[in-house]
Amino acid sequence: MVLIKANTVVRAPVSSLVDCSIDFEARASWDKTLYDFKTFSMSADRTVGRVSYTFKSPVAGFADRDFYLQQLIRWDYPTPGAVTMHVSSLEPSDELPINP
Repeated sequence: MVLIKANTVVRAPVSSLVDCSIDFEARASWDKTLYDFKTFSMSADRTVGRVSYTFKSPVAGFADRDFYLQQLIRWDYPTPGAVTMHVSSLEPSDELPINP
């Protein structure tokens, strides 16, 4: 298990930063290591969903890496104006309830 907590200050609207990371069509225009993106289910507001994608291996001789993930986004948490994103790996058989 790997846990990562990150905190940074970026002078941009939070909504733009979130969109740059979860809008995979837009992301494909600047992130050349990402391909084969699929959305399996996503709430209308994009706060809860299941996605898969593949990253090109940065090391020659190693296979590309496939990810099947649950993403959860909570706006104005833990403080007003903040956003918390939680992404965790899923097994292909895992079910994630989506409440639109």
